[in-house]
Amino acid sequence: MTGSTGPQGEQGLPGATGATGATGLTGSTGPAGPTGATGATGATGPAGDSHWLLFDTFFDTATYYTAGNVGIGTSNPAHPLQVNSNEEISLSAENGASSGFTYGVWGESASTDGRGVSGRATAGTGINYGVEGRSASTSGRGVFAVASATSGATYGVWGQSASTNGNGVFGLATAGGGVTTGVWGQSASPTGRGVYGLATATSENITYGVLGQSASPRGLGVFGWATAGTGFTNGVGGESASTSGRGVLGVATATSGMNYGVLGQTFSPSGYGVFSFGNSGASGTKSFVIDHPLDPENQYLKHYSAEGPEPQNIYNGTVLLDARGEAWVELPDYFAAINRDPRYQLTCIGGFAGVFIADKIDFAAATSRFRIAGGRPGLEVSWMVMTVRDDPYVHRYGAPVEVLKDAALRGTYLHPELYGQPRERAENYRDLPASTEAVIDPAQAIAGDPR
Repeated sequence: MTGSTGPQGEQGLPGATGATGATGLTGSTGPAGPTGATGATGATGPAGDSHWLLFDTFFDTATYYTAGNVGIGTSNPAHPLQVNSNEEISLSAENGASSGFTYGVWGESASTDGRGVSGRATAGTGINYGVEGRSASTSGRGVFAVASATSGATYGVWGQSASTNGNGVFGLATAGGGVTTGVWGQSASPTGRGVYGLATATSENITYGVLGQSASPRGLGVFGWATAGTGFTNGVGGESASTSGRGVLGVATATSGMNYGVLGQTFSPSGYGVFSFGNSGASGTKSFVIDHPLDPENQYLKHYSAEGPEPQNIYNGTVLLDARGEAWVELPDYFAAINRDPRYQLTCIGGFAGVFIADKIDFAAATSRFRIAGGRPGLEVSWMVMTVRDDPYVHRYGAPVEVLKDAALRGTYLHPELYGQPRERAENYRDLPASTEAVIDPAQAIAGDPR
């Protein structure tokens, strides 16, 4: 039988360390520490050749994206969008909205020398267009331009041509009816120009600041309309700075019919169909032309002006002689201010008498009058006084009779045909087109445009 356990003995010395046991399972990840500082940016590498490429097998064209530029038909686009094509239309933008202010193409530039839209036709021949605009609306605009700046030399539309036969701006209205306008210009400025034309060539060629042409049998080559009801307005204004220039030149080239180089008309009873500040001249006769009072529907009646080598004023009338066979003839109060060298004519009516001028006009007197004497009581006398015009205009500019032609006009004629000379010797021959053919042929202007 087992006895009771004895007392515990003293602890012995530690034994040697045993071999390391197998590694236990990894514990869960602790919380992330704070983010360290960002390191320095490395150098930028070279640009790639092409980020992407699309190829259209139908049109045989490729679209490239290279260095921020998109090229269609070119692998090396120089602009943000560049289209190279041999097709009829290289770039088309269409807005299908049926209302509102919409734009098929919108261009905008903030540069002080920029262009919102620029079009260029580089072909050296053919009828081409830098920019073409077209509208199918009954109240539309093929091209509409607005210069909104309130100061500076701005242009709603600017046209320029370097061709020897070109047109800076050409407008053509082809409709066969209605009130159409080839070119319309309008200005709201108190000193503006609706249309302004400038021909800067200084050569002897025939240039036109503005050229208007009409093929209609009732058309107007140029029509100017000043609609203001007051003020000194001008339907058409012409000005020339040349010493032998013409402010306005009108030429009717037809050699038959009643045509007009310049036609002026006024509906005011105190207006002037044609008015000249300065001398008026005519190489032909000067006449009034009215409807013939006996056949106004079919004939004109013409009366001609009397002419002489000095400007004359004519005053005439009739007077009855008093009981002494005399009469004073009173003349207008301005008579002495505009006349000199009076000449008198007297004619008795209903009988004969030895009438004569008893007292001539006294230019120093307060009133201008003359006295007739030598007749019998109650006799009617017709009188006429002819004078030389002597107002301030004649004082300053005179009234020359024989005048030497300008050096540039010597050797030319007003009417060369009257002296057996050809048309080329006419004084104004250089002002005329080379022929009477149209300067601009509308049919030629739209030839080759199938749209």
